[in-house]
Amino acid sequence: MHTKGEQSADEGFTLVEVIVASAIFLAIGTAVTAALMVALRTAATNEGRVQAANLAARQIDLVRSGDVSALAGTTYDVQRGSLRYRVTQTVDSQTVDVGGSACDGASGAEAVKRVTVIVTWDGMGDATPVRSDTYRTLPVTGSSATKGTLTYKVVDRNGTPAAGAPIALRKGGTLVKTSTTRADGCVVFSNLDAGTDYTGTLTQAGFVNNQHLASVSKANVVVARTVTKDPGFVWDGAALLTVSASAPAGYPVPSNVPLSLFNSNLTSGSLTLPGCGNTPCASLSTTASGATWTARGLFPFASTYQLSSGACGTACTRAQTSVQATPGQTTVAAAPAFGGVAATAGTLVSGVLGSNAVRTLTATNADLTSERYTFPTATGGDGTPAKMALPPGRWYIAQNPGETNDAYRVLVTVQPGQTYSVAVLAR
Repeated sequence: MHTKGEQSADEGFTLVEVIVASAIFLAIGTAVTAALMVALRTAATNEGRVQAANLAARQIDLVRSGDVSALAGTTYDVQRGSLRYRVTQTVDSQTVDVGGSACDGASGAEAVKRVTVIVTWDGMGDATPVRSDTYRTLPVTGSSATKGTLTYKVVDRNGTPAAGAPIALRKGGTLVKTSTTRADGCVVFSNLDAGTDYTGTLTQAGFVNNQHLASVSKANVVVARTVTKDPGFVWDGAALLTVSASAPAGYPVPSNVPLSLFNSNLTSGSLTLPGCGNTPCASLSTTASGATWTARGLFPFASTYQLSSGACGTACTRAQTSVQATPGQTTVAAAPAFGGVAATAGTLVSGVLGSNAVRTLTATNADLTSERYTFPTATGGDGTPAKMALPPGRWYIAQNPGETNDAYRVLVTVQPGQTYSVAVLAR
């Protein structure tokens, strides 16, 4: 019999002790299993890399021992145990000015062929492919008296090589080859007929060049035994801008107001976007409170665009706002607000502007006379003014569209969000 305070030796563990012990064993087991899995993956990766390195070395040996004039790109698969390996060989003809890319440096006589061998394997995950490079020197006379090489380079808005850009090569309008740029932004067309004019065309859905063109072509005459290196293309995902501008209540926005963009990288420094149907373009929608443009097909320059409503020309003095376009993305921005002009037309009475007349008036940009808008309603004989929203800037309000006589027109300097009342002398 147990005395008070004694504990039986066979009472066992409490439930709490069992749960704690199980949790400890589970944590230890999980950690061991994770470490084992990591070790197995590391071993598999190392084994795959060893086999890939052997295959790359074997291919490089074949390149070094073979006929340099017969070197060409190739891809083939090799099975080693449970893994399948893919061996990819590319061959670039290069000038004596050998750089990191076949597209770098100046055009010149073929001097060497650079061979790159890349080996990948099934289940490699995020492991780095095995790569080996070697150079083969060409004879002094070059590789062929009747053939030449043409390269194109593609970079994005930051000058970074753009991979995966498709280039189609045509001879006399006939498609002869297609290829995509590699990681270095370079595409190489070899074994081309010398003395022939070839055209490389870059077209890629959703992309434009730095002049907003969705398809760009470059023509080159291939020279025998020469690597002709075209400077190539500046190419990036087309940007889309949604730009809005408010207007004073009761002042309707004209239905044909364009959107102006300014950037120092543009050929003319400015770009006026008409209605869609062109590339790039801007579709306009108007409401009682303002206007919204949807601008498509824009090159996303690294520097900002300056925005202005209306056709502002190259030397724009209107209020502008800045926006940063993003490759392949939509950016929302606000342009400076419209101003509002309320105009009436009067007649001369005893040498002064007197009773109102029913007239249709126009607003003409004082700094760019090709921009002109007609007030949507006529002025009333009872003095009711015609109202219209106008982009910020200097505007001549007149009855006749081409009026140049200051006696029959009024100059209004419209500021964002402001309204103005004017009386115009009618002829």
